[in-house]
Amino acid sequence: MQDAESMVKVYSAGGTFDDLVQLKVCTFGANKIKAARILTLNCASDTEIKEILKGPKMIEFYHCIQELADVCIDGHAYSVWVGDRITLANVPSIGVKLRKTIKADYKLAAENLGLQPYELQAITWVCWRRIHGV
Repeated sequence: MQDAESMVKVYSAGGTFDDLVQLKVCTFGANKIKAARILTLNCASDTEIKEILKGPKMIEFYHCIQELADVCIDGHAYSVWVGDRITLANVPSIGVKLRKTIKADYKLAAENLGLQPYELQAITWVCWRRIHGV
């Protein structure tokens, strides 16, 4: 959140793509460049943003920020789904079939609780981090 706020402040003050890329943030460099590209697009469309983000995890995260009925499947979501602490190094590759299964389970659990899938994921992620001291 702090990195995003910093980048938006620089952009809003007239910052260019190069200014954004030079900005010191904690975010991985590739993700900072993606953010800079999105911020400096002129009237970015949803399609243009998704082309920059690439990959299911990034697009799912984008959907969650937009409060769409989606779940961002990553190693933490996998661990919650499995019901155990799985180190990220031991999380299997999450292919199309497994991703679809995990999403369906999160969506069903969210529906049973009267929540949106992204809300359930946020809650379980925060709890998982607290329980495991991460």
